[in-house]
Amino acid sequence: LPPQPVERQLDLHLLARPARHHETHQPFAGLHQLGGDGRKRRRRIQAHHHAFAGGFLEHVLSATRTAVYLAKKYDEYYPDLQPRLNCSLVVAGTILHDIGKLRELEWKPEGAAYTSAGALVGHILLGRDLVREAAARQAEAGEPLDAEALLRLEHIIVSHQRLPEWGSPKPPM
Repeated sequence: LPPQPVERQLDLHLLARPARHHETHQPFAGLHQLGGDGRKRRRRIQAHHHAFAGGFLEHVLSATRTAVYLAKKYDEYYPDLQPRLNCSLVVAGTILHDIGKLRELEWKPEGAAYTSAGALVGHILLGRDLVREAAARQAEAGEPLDAEALLRLEHIIVSHQRLPEWGSPKPPM
């Protein structure tokens, strides 16, 4: 049997820990609460690649595991890359890439339906907005994110669909 959603949530928590090999701190630590308890309650996402019970969490976990694997490989293959690959940013961006779905869709016993904001704006920009709101709260608490790191995190979110026809305002750089 596949792991239950709570175990998947624990897996995500473990993946979100700071990368041990290059960062001395985790600049995105305050963003981990962005989804609150909503993620584990998300039963399905409309009719896409994770439209089953626990599918949203499964998708995020799978994407994050893949991103961690690839980030480690890139870091090994390109040790002289400047600036150095920021593994914490890769993990944060992967975990948060679909966070806007928490505002894009509303959850009912019979399934998901688009909210007005979801239908008019979409999960990509709603996700970017959620991250900006969380970053503002973190700054108010005296722990601001580095502006360049926040910009790069936003870029991961707005470019994750890759193509404009799939909803991304900008392609990945």
